[in-house]
Amino acid sequence: MRKNIQASLIHLSVSVSIVSLVLLFTLLVCYPTPYFHAMGVKNILVILAIADITIGPIITLIIYDPLKRLIKFDLAVVAILQLIALGYGVSTILAGRPVYVVYFEDRFILESAFDIPKVELDKVNTSMLPFTGPRIVAVQLPKDKTKLKSLIQEGASQSKWLPQMPSLFIPYASVAENVKSKLKELDELRFSQPTETLDSMEEEVTEALTINMLKREEVGFIPVEGQTTNLTALIKKSDASVIRIIVVDPFIKKTSKNLNIN
Repeated sequence: MRKNIQASLIHLSVSVSIVSLVLLFTLLVCYPTPYFHAMGVKNILVILAIADITIGPIITLIIYDPLKRLIKFDLAVVAILQLIALGYGVSTILAGRPVYVVYFEDRFILESAFDIPKVELDKVNTSMLPFTGPRIVAVQLPKDKTKLKSLIQEGASQSKWLPQMPSLFIPYASVAENVKSKLKELDELRFSQPTETLDSMEEEVTEALTINMLKREEVGFIPVEGQTTNLTALIKKSDASVIRIIVVDPFIKKTSKNLNIN
């Protein structure tokens, strides 16, 4: 085998190993199921994989010559450029990771680390955000109308809104009664789904009910607004606890084609 091909294959195997570790880190730590689908990180991972798995080994294939005096320097430059690209990709993944599932009014809203302004973190004396999956919290609005108006105006001027202000967050359990009043029936979710997604939705719902030993009539749902894909939170009616968040868009509407209406 030619030396440049051998070097390129070694480079390829190292690149595949590194990208695989990044993928596992992303899926298991930063974007646990189902948030991977909702945050739009797939495109970033594809670009990262293309840059690290293909471009680097191809450059090695082209430039590698064991007789070349500066070949080690050339390979080092390629490796450094790859690491810079990898570092940028990983930092983007970390910035976009989901950190809060915020209950607000009648739905949950998925917020990423990038969505939470530093000034808001300073208000609660922390610089740390959840790292291994989002925390479920709720927003408590000020009862004072003047203070509420001020917060809304502040948010509008700084391109942020109430679910992005940790100073307003309270434990999710504190709003259980409000959540109960907003619950929707699973049959409504089922009826809204197109035929092609109905079976997968029923599988996820059935699995969640089985694991939690609940009957269908004991569970409702609340919509979850994601960054690129909406999700559905399955809620236990008795205490408003979240039993599972599933990859089903509750805002989707059946079209006349889905309903077989001519």
